[in-house]
Amino acid sequence: MRGGLLGIFVFIWALSANASTVHLDQKTNWPLKLGSHALVFEDPSGELDLKQILALPASVSRSFVSATQHNLQSGYSRSAWWLEFKIRNDGAVPLSQRLVLGSNKIRRIDFYLEQNGIWTHSLVGDGIPLDAQARASRLPSLAFTLQAGEQVRILARSQSNKSFRLHPELYSASSYIEATQRNVLWDHLYFGAMIALSWCILAIALFARKLSLAIMGLLCANMLMYEFINRGYAKLYLWPEAGEWAYRSANVFGHAGIALYILTFYFLSRQEKIILPAPRYLLGIAALQGATALASAVGDHYIVNQAGVCINLLSGISLLALSIVMKKRAVPTGGLMLLTNTFVMIRLGMLAADRFGWLTHDASGPGIDDMARSPAMTLVGLTINLTLIAAWISHVGKQRQTARKALTSWQEQEQHRLETEVGRQTHALNQALQYANENNRKKTETLGYVSHDLRAPLVTIIGYAQLLSNTQTSAQKPHIQAIERSANYQLTLIDDLLEYTKQELQPLKVSPEPIAMADLMEDITQFALALSAQQDNRFQYDVRTPLPAMVVLDGRRLRQVLLNLLANAAKFTRHGTISLVVEAAPQADRWSLRFTVSDTGIGMHAEAQSRVFNAFTQLQPQQAGVGLGLFIAQQIVDAMGGKLLVESSPGMGSQFSFEISVACGDNMQRRLPAKSPIITPEQPLANPAQFATYPIPPAHIRVELAIHARDGQLTDIENWLHRMSKAYPAYPIFFSELQAALHTLDFEYIEALALSTET
Repeated sequence: MRGGLLGIFVFIWALSANASTVHLDQKTNWPLKLGSHALVFEDPSGELDLKQILALPASVSRSFVSATQHNLQSGYSRSAWWLEFKIRNDGAVPLSQRLVLGSNKIRRIDFYLEQNGIWTHSLVGDGIPLDAQARASRLPSLAFTLQAGEQVRILARSQSNKSFRLHPELYSASSYIEATQRNVLWDHLYFGAMIALSWCILAIALFARKLSLAIMGLLCANMLMYEFINRGYAKLYLWPEAGEWAYRSANVFGHAGIALYILTFYFLSRQEKIILPAPRYLLGIAALQGATALASAVGDHYIVNQAGVCINLLSGISLLALSIVMKKRAVPTGGLMLLTNTFVMIRLGMLAADRFGWLTHDASGPGIDDMARSPAMTLVGLTINLTLIAAWISHVGKQRQTARKALTSWQEQEQHRLETEVGRQTHALNQALQYANENNRKKTETLGYVSHDLRAPLVTIIGYAQLLSNTQTSAQKPHIQAIERSANYQLTLIDDLLEYTKQELQPLKVSPEPIAMADLMEDITQFALALSAQQDNRFQYDVRTPLPAMVVLDGRRLRQVLLNLLANAAKFTRHGTISLVVEAAPQADRWSLRFTVSDTGIGMHAEAQSRVFNAFTQLQPQQAGVGLGLFIAQQIVDAMGGKLLVESSPGMGSQFSFEISVACGDNMQRRLPAKSPIITPEQPLANPAQFATYPIPPAHIRVELAIHARDGQLTDIENWLHRMSKAYPAYPIFFSELQAALHTLDFEYIEALALSTET
């Protein structure tokens, strides 16, 4: 008896489990919902094929059941879901049909169609490349044609790592085209609005230089890409051959969008100087969303999808709580932020409830799972975003107006301050200019007075030299003549200073006149002998070619050039040789004169040679002078039509040379013969020991004095003498000798004193 009742129950259940046939004709209202006509079977292994499904026994645990709200919701499962439909055409004409399962988030759908006892297979799905699908379409669907009176059987196998809800619907070909075109119209409207919104926000961010607006612009661009993927356009136009990425990309951009939204919220709060209760927590949520986006691209999609729903809920709750804080603190955009975050929280909550099957069929109808079929919700979110941007633009405008007023006020104050400061500085500069002009005038007058007064002692020296010449001996004659020549040369320089102070001629004006070469060179060699003897140098005078007897040139300026070159050579040469070489070559009715001054001194590097002719340039600042000698010599040579050249290398000495063209003073045939080189004998150094007949300070303190004397550092020697005479009062004779040598600037004698030893 018990076995008979069980058999009757199984028979009744088997009858109820058969899919009811859907009858169609020309008068059917499209679309036709098939949920109540379908049978559902869950394959937990996900490995059964068509033959195995058809061979299932008719038992309670291993067969199809009627479709319900619960079993049409897959949840997060690795199972494969099979749906069975039976459709019959009761009309008199063929019907073209399109079966849509209602979700574009399914990884793989296998449609099996039985017509006239023959099964055909069509493969579609978000994770299937387009070239492997039977028909390219945004939504997974099956297209077939029913002949008049024909009945077909359809088995649809769905499998995905995402939670999805099936809403099987049947369309005629024309109603399907109409529905998709209507959705495309809404989609294009939404895409256009999002593109405009993204562009406007990025433009405002660039203009206002606000990081929060820049992130908001990226957020809008990310949302645009997310919706483009969710509606199936990316699969058609961006990556038709990418199966895995096409399936994962929606989650990647979805979580990235939430991360950008959180960052926008964070930086808006910072910009408004709002102290959030937990800023690091908010950044942590954003980082968590970013990590989830990365995991969605490369991780286990089944696990990431479930974790992503929980993370989204956590993010929505956190944003809502923080926006409430902003509203309570009376932030200008706090109300709109609260409205936006409330919408985001509702949206995320509904999606989570739908994923876990917590919503009823009516609440989770088309539009919750398939955004492409619910434009109303999308437009609500877009309207809120546009309102938020408008409010933000208004707020920024008010800020800029306030800043502009503050800037105008600051500019007026600054302009007044600058006018006052300019007036004060102008008055000070006028006073400084007046003082400088007066100071220059006094200096010019002083230069004129000093130059004029210097003439008197020089004239006296010349007078006494002339008196001495009346009683001179043959040995005294060259010395008296040298004194007279030097004094006369100094008089010419003083005359230049006087004329310069009167501004009657340029300092380097050249005035050619006939002059005897023999007298000119005699004067120069006498000066050279005296200059060379200062540091125990030998002087060599070499006339290599016959010279013209008379030439037309400015002898005073030529003498000035050669003496500057010889003085420069004597300054940087010690115990060496200084030479002057003169050469001449006839040129028609003129002569080419070449002068070369060389020494065996310290020489100089190439870098120093490039600036040696600059005014006020001293290669060794401790040497006496102001760095004008070579500059003046170059200016004079240039005025004479020549060019002053230098050749030198460190430790090998220097050579200065120039060549000028001069007119002949009388007969071209009158020439001075060439001379063999004249070399002065080498001067022996004084013996330092001769100064050691009295007590002298310890040797270790005299080393510094020797260095200063060797380098000609007058000020340093004076400072040393001042310090040591107080520190060592037991050596008065030594310090007296040093003071006397310092008055005559006899640095060689001072060096000998420093290096002497006590006897």
